[in-house]
Amino acid sequence: MQQLKEDVEFYYIDVKKDRPVSQKVAEITGVQHESPQILILKEGEVFWHASHHAIREDKLKDVFRELVPGSSPEPTA
Repeated sequence: MQQLKEDVEFYYIDVKKDRPVSQKVAEITGVQHESPQILILKEGEVFWHASHHAIREDKLKDVFRELVPGSSPEPTA
């Protein structure tokens, strides 16, 4: 289980089943769809995004620390 000190919402889009949703996200964010891909939004704007081999646990931890100061996205018991 991951623990953050602030509320963070997570969403998953199954691009095979929800292609129109995926296309709308690309249109709204201006980020071309790739798979696999992660987009992190803050206040409705793209804060960070990556795809394929650029999606790494260490980078995600850095991004969450920047996004939510004082957060500790480390596993909890």
